[in-house]
Amino acid sequence: MATHNNRTMANRLVEKTQNLTPLGRQLVDYLMNNPKESIFLSARELAEKNKVSLATVVRFVRQLGYTSYRDFLKDMREQIDTRMPLPDRLEIHKNGSDLGQRIEREITAEIENLRDLKSHLDLELLELIADRIWEAPQVYAVGARMSLSISCYFSWALSRIRPQVTSLDGGNRNSLDWITLSPKNSLVIIFTVMRYPNDLLRLARLVQQQGRDLVVIADSQSCPLFQFTEHYLSVPCQNFPIVGSPSALGCVVNCIIYAMICNHNEEINKHQNILEQLYRENDIFFNPNDRGREIKTI
Repeated sequence: MATHNNRTMANRLVEKTQNLTPLGRQLVDYLMNNPKESIFLSARELAEKNKVSLATVVRFVRQLGYTSYRDFLKDMREQIDTRMPLPDRLEIHKNGSDLGQRIEREITAEIENLRDLKSHLDLELLELIADRIWEAPQVYAVGARMSLSISCYFSWALSRIRPQVTSLDGGNRNSLDWITLSPKNSLVIIFTVMRYPNDLLRLARLVQQQGRDLVVIADSQSCPLFQFTEHYLSVPCQNFPIVGSPSALGCVVNCIIYAMICNHNEEINKHQNILEQLYRENDIFFNPNDRGREIKTI
């Protein structure tokens, strides 16, 4: 899941056009002129639209360097999703009939994202990232816009099992100060999703320039932040969400936490005992046995 490809779909199509058959060039023309429609077509449907055989479509995607039509379609969807504005996303989601069907489609899409994660998650890479996070004396979890919710959740979950965790809003320029003044052996983990805020690009570049350890977790293999680190994890989203698709990224956060729990149980127990004492002494959580008792204030 961590293969990084800097070449865009459009570049790949243009580069290969001169070596294609006339039918292959016909497919290129159709894809370039109808990108938003093409991403929803099966290989058979693409063949029917262009009045060519299914075998022609299969040969075509192989000539482009893909092992399967599924890989080709995933790459094409990622390239379009990166550039798709909000009105176009809304237009896609207007398709369908009543609210029930649309909600069912949305839930099904999230389930498919989780199934894809289960099938393709690189456990060795996940454990490597978990080890780097655990070993870092100071961890900064960063997100911006939609991904801020994921980074905040990660920061909260990580602070339940280890100290020295700081959550930063990458859309706030103060985060640049935090990274610049951070300890030399700090680790910064950036969560980002499609359309990729420029604030996070600037921050990732700064982390690299400052020589801090950087981990990037994104929802696409074409994420531009991957160029700033050797340690990144791609968690592809298979649909076109209106505002975001948090299920797979949230699940990856849990998996990273579980990996650390499995390998560092004794140290985590000590940390959590300290937290539990704090909770009891300051009456942090509701206790059904204390109904009617006045709640302490700090």
